Order: sequence, then C-alpha cells, then structure tokens
Amino acid sequence: MAWTQITEDDVKGMLSSSELSAINAFAQNSGLSDLLPNLIGGVVDYVRCHIPSVEPGPAGTVPREMRDATLSICRYRLLTRLPVKGLLDENRVREYQDADAFIRRAAEGLISLSGDTAPTASARYGSQPKLEL
Repeated sequence: MAWTQITEDDVKGMLSSSELSAINAFAQNSGLSDLLPNLIGGVVDYVRCHIPSVEPGPAGTVPREMRDATLSICRYRLLTRLPVKGLLDENRVREYQDADAFIRRAAEGLISLSGDTAPTASARYGSQPKLEL
C-alpha cells in the first residue's frame, strides 16, 4: 500500500487566498506558529486509527486513497479554529462531512484500500455484502 505524508504545503494548497490570509494573520497575532503542524498531526492520527486490517505505514502518513479526505478534514478543522466568520460556506462543510463519512466507511471495512490483507465489504447486493478477495 502506498502511504503519503500530509504537509503544511498540502493543506495550504487546499485553501483559498482569503482563507490563507486569515490563517496567517491569526497565527502571527496569536503567536501560534505551530497551529498547522499540530493540527495535521491530530488529523493524521484520527485517520490512521480508522484504518482496518492494514499494516500501518510510516508514522505521520496516511494511505494514498485517504489523502484527499485527510486534507479536507484538516482544512475544516483549521478554519473552525479561526475567529473569522464567513470562511466556512456550505461547500466546505459538505466536503468535510463527505470526507469524514469516507473515513468512517473505511473503518467499517466498506472501502477497499490497496494492500488490505483481509477481505472487506465494498458493495452490497440487497442486504448481503459483496466481498473483495
């Protein structure tokens, strides 16, 4: 399984210019220069603890298939920490909800990650799971 590290540049690349400006101003004014690295570490840990039946990759990494969901969660959590209103619109909230649902489906074994060693349910026929072997 390919594992990837989530960097500050990855998260910043997901932000609009107004979001990035607000974050930079907040970090400078509050002295929280470590806000983003700490947030990324927490989200990566959250994602890693939801990965079923997979040999863990190097510390601080997530499966490649979970990269986009991890970045969406990072962005949402970062924007909710700012004392600036109006940065979170419907689309940002929906992206977060979809990403979190994806992570939870993976935890239930409903998402097949490359390198899974155990069969996982990836689809259903009626009420019966279809297993990928």
